[in-house]
Amino acid sequence: MSLLKKPISALMIIILVFTSAMVPTFALNGNRDELSDEELNLNGYIPLTTQQFIDQVDSLNDAIEVLLGVRLIPEEKLAVSVTGHLSDIFADLKEVSGGVLDCELIANSLPAVAGSSEKIKSIFKIDMETLEPVLREKSKELFAEGSALGATIVFIIRVYLKSMVEVELYSMQSETDADIYNICIDIKYLDGSEETAFTGLQYNARENTLDNVDDTGILGFGFELDTENYVLTTVVKSWQRYMGFTLAYDLFCYATSFLDYETVRIKFVYDNKEWMIQLWKGGRYLIVPGGEMGIYTREIGAPGTFYNCANDEEMMVMTMEIYHHDDLLLQRGPMKHWWLTGFKFGPKTYLPENLTMKGTFEFHSQEMADLFVASAAATGEVETTQNGVNVAFVW
Repeated sequence: MSLLKKPISALMIIILVFTSAMVPTFALNGNRDELSDEELNLNGYIPLTTQQFIDQVDSLNDAIEVLLGVRLIPEEKLAVSVTGHLSDIFADLKEVSGGVLDCELIANSLPAVAGSSEKIKSIFKIDMETLEPVLREKSKELFAEGSALGATIVFIIRVYLKSMVEVELYSMQSETDADIYNICIDIKYLDGSEETAFTGLQYNARENTLDNVDDTGILGFGFELDTENYVLTTVVKSWQRYMGFTLAYDLFCYATSFLDYETVRIKFVYDNKEWMIQLWKGGRYLIVPGGEMGIYTREIGAPGTFYNCANDEEMMVMTMEIYHHDDLLLQRGPMKHWWLTGFKFGPKTYLPENLTMKGTFEFHSQEMADLFVASAAATGEVETTQNGVNVAFVW
């Protein structure tokens, strides 16, 4: 895996560059440009809503049709129904976000895929009778190996190529734990065949979370939803942990229209390693405000800006709070983690300079805590209070 980290990191950067070129900043600003500086600083702004995003996609689709004579996205929709606990979560997300995030509208706006999948199979002469069982087994294999994200991607490819025409998502209570509900999917295909599958998603009514059964985040994407506070968080076993960190991530994130955040890096040498603790606070991660606390290490004298994400022995107990002026938006921890995050769904988002992050670290030793405090002071941005190995900070 270590040999793949830098090439995959480069691929992620290329994707960020592509998306930044495709989506202009104003497209996600919502009503920000309509407000005065005073209003923005005091109250924040309403980000791009789901309906506005869909309208923009439709306008782009219309423009492509005028220029090229074809519609890139078909007007026919995939038949999708969502029931049970997932439907309740969708409704709650719409309510707490003031209608900004409408997952049901997204589901009902998904384009039909049968037409394009049939064309692809015809052009590339794909024999689904041969390929379908191969993809099915590969998905199972990846899931068994702990790669839930890879299994999800292969599953999506398989059902797409098989030309799905109707999808139903629903929850089914676990036979072994009454508080666990498995999210299942029924799929109907163009050839009349049907199948039922477990998505890997579980709703935990006891802990109020939506996560994958293997704790790798929703569908293996590394993020878990706190359904009591409607805060999106990262899990310890997220796939991002294997990608490390490089300065280029931040440089190209700044260039995209999807993120609007500030960051500070606190570096020091301890235990024969270079350590970097990086903090982020964002007024807009797509449509939500939030923050991040990451721990990274590398060999002393390593070239470039690439760091490895902290391993299990390097992780620390952390807490985090994000405030907009005096209003607490979210809080996380205490939790032993390498990348503690929180992204709060709500009706508004905010300018990052109007957010304050407060947090704590429980360091591995007094020496390590001392080094962090000295390096934090050198940034001129982060204020600390130390009590032995425990350090509280305000940024």
